[in-house]
Amino acid sequence: MSEDKMIEIGGIQFAGFIGATARQASNVVAEQKKLYAGGAPAWSYYGPFYRALRGALNAPDPQAHLERVVERAAAQNTAKGDAFRDAAAGFLKLLPAGATGVRVNPATWEDADLTVALRNALGVRLKNGKLFYVMPHAKQHPLSQDGSDAVLRMMELAVDLALPGAVPLVWDLRRDGGTACKLHGNTNRDALDSYLQAQAAAYRSYWNAA
Repeated sequence: MSEDKMIEIGGIQFAGFIGATARQASNVVAEQKKLYAGGAPAWSYYGPFYRALRGALNAPDPQAHLERVVERAAAQNTAKGDAFRDAAAGFLKLLPAGATGVRVNPATWEDADLTVALRNALGVRLKNGKLFYVMPHAKQHPLSQDGSDAVLRMMELAVDLALPGAVPLVWDLRRDGGTACKLHGNTNRDALDSYLQAQAAAYRSYWNAA
């Protein structure tokens, strides 16, 4: 596969595709392709917020740290400020007391010519030393169960590189004021891997047709 035909998207964007209905899927991929081709990645809207989360983890006052990015967003656009404010509240609800941030190594999940980059992941160290490998999701519409499971499985496969010993979690920041999701021990990983590969093939098909 030649390099110019490689497709790279973010984990949350891939989860959004998985959660779309069959009718929506084509439009979702076409919109993502247009954003990438235009140099404005699909995650750019929330980029300042995700960067602020990393800073908040080691800030003396995480709430004050996030309030500053919320205020800057609100000055640009009221709706954006409201979105950041809701997501910040969910993050603060889920952040364990006394937790700090740790470095996360870049990681991806790949299938043929599709690369899913696990961007914006956070490393969280609890006071007892336990580690969380966290993927925050800040958009208004919550991830579907299938989308959340897909991201969690990709994170699980990447955790030894990204943050060895950590527990992969998705923090859906605007679902019910902040909800933590994880894969259960009885989840059929083989079936989930097959599902991921099928979704990757479907994504490539929509991308090439867009």
